[in-house]
Amino acid sequence: MIFKPELKYKKILLKIVLLILLAGIVYLIWPLFFDNIKQNQDISLPIGYTVKSYVIEKVTELSCQKNSDCQTPGEYLVQSRCPFVSLCLKNKCAIVCPTYQDLSWTDAEKIINNCEIENMGQRHNRTVTLNLKDGRKLLTIEPKLDTIVDIADKLENKCGKIRVSTE
Repeated sequence: MIFKPELKYKKILLKIVLLILLAGIVYLIWPLFFDNIKQNQDISLPIGYTVKSYVIEKVTELSCQKNSDCQTPGEYLVQSRCPFVSLCLKNKCAIVCPTYQDLSWTDAEKIINNCEIENMGQRHNRTVTLNLKDGRKLLTIEPKLDTIVDIADKLENKCGKIRVSTE
């Protein structure tokens, strides 16, 4: 026996099929019109993290022109040690670990100039660790490498010798 749905069920079924097709078409063409808008937005990261400074985890062989050309592989997205993202660096997709930043460089300078620093450390990616006299440890990003060395030298008369370690 062959099933013959009534006309009203055929119309409902046809509408469902058309809606699914329309959704598929929108899904496929949406990036063509709106990818440029997305490219100009910041990369979404947890609060405190920034791609102004990062550690390169892996450079892939995938070519790119802009960050949105690169996708972060799932095996990196599920790791808890870092909120990995992918960036287009020198026309190759790279998986990077963004730097955590407790405070802005301007705020860090105020703390340093107020002689609240016990010692400081810098890394090659411009990440600076400030160890405060009250025991707190804060992270920031210096505008250029060795800025903290220059500041520590200038403040020696005011604050005493500030120990600076470098990586």
